[in-house]
Amino acid sequence: MKLLNFAKTLLIAATAFAASASALAQSGAQAYPSKPIRLIVGLAPGSAVDLLGRQYAQKMSEILNTPVYVENKPGAGQILAIRTLEQAPPDGYTLYMAIGSALSQGPGIRKDLPYDPLKAFSFVAQVGTVAGMIYAHADVPVQNVAELISYAKANPDKLSYASAGMGTAGHLCAEYFMFLTGTKLHHVPYRSDPEGAREAAAGNINLSFGVGRAGAPLAETGRLRPIMVIGAQRVSYFPNVLHAGEANVPGLENIGPYSFYGVVGPAGMPAEIVDKLNRAVNQATVSPDQAANLKNAYIDPITATPQDFRAFVEKEIAKWRKLGENVKIEF
Repeated sequence: MKLLNFAKTLLIAATAFAASASALAQSGAQAYPSKPIRLIVGLAPGSAVDLLGRQYAQKMSEILNTPVYVENKPGAGQILAIRTLEQAPPDGYTLYMAIGSALSQGPGIRKDLPYDPLKAFSFVAQVGTVAGMIYAHADVPVQNVAELISYAKANPDKLSYASAGMGTAGHLCAEYFMFLTGTKLHHVPYRSDPEGAREAAAGNINLSFGVGRAGAPLAETGRLRPIMVIGAQRVSYFPNVLHAGEANVPGLENIGPYSFYGVVGPAGMPAEIVDKLNRAVNQATVSPDQAANLKNAYIDPITATPQDFRAFVEKEIAKWRKLGENVKIEF
């Protein structure tokens, strides 16, 4: 009888302890955030994603009522930043402002990357997509994408194109374009999309594949000619330029988005913290001042659930993996 009573006492104590632990856990989750949040950016200060990260850090600080600060970790094609994120506790206090090349394009094509975004990250919120543009120097004898394809086929490997570097969105979108159109262009990597656009405008290179806004000012002067929007819709700054889906090339309609942005954390973050951060990022996106910032950067805003963001990345990875299976791309 004493043994039975002792067992009952142990059971009651264990139940009470479990309830207490559960209450503490719920209390901790409700108290989040209780200290500053680090938002890692994988490129240098002054880059487009750095500027975007700082804008969101400021807005999230206001919404969450806690400091959110940006920490730049450039290097190794953003792998240094990703390693830093992976090593952080999944407690919501270390996040990463990710871009398409790190989330889908690189992982879809490359087999040597030391991470799998679908396993390494907790998907928090997608921020927006950005359209790219194919620009041609004014002396290149093409006016639109159909003429570019015809001219490139007639002159294989004679046209050169600029990108922001090996493995960047511009480089991979150009590979996608060549694969689907049966053309062959010569790649010349630069350090950024604006630099590539400037070199094309100067006549040192024939084409540039880059974010649309990088070459827009030069196109407005007539030194560059916009040829095709790398995306699924036309852009406001060049409304008469066809987008990829209007090029009448099967499959080319899926080339976009040129890139996209989103916030992720380490794998294993609690769902309640992910949801709270998702609401904060979405609230920041639709705030009037941040909406204006996105418009000025030619970013199309997106508010989505964590599940929708993950599904979007899964679809993008599958698309780029198909390219990697059919084209040998050197990095």
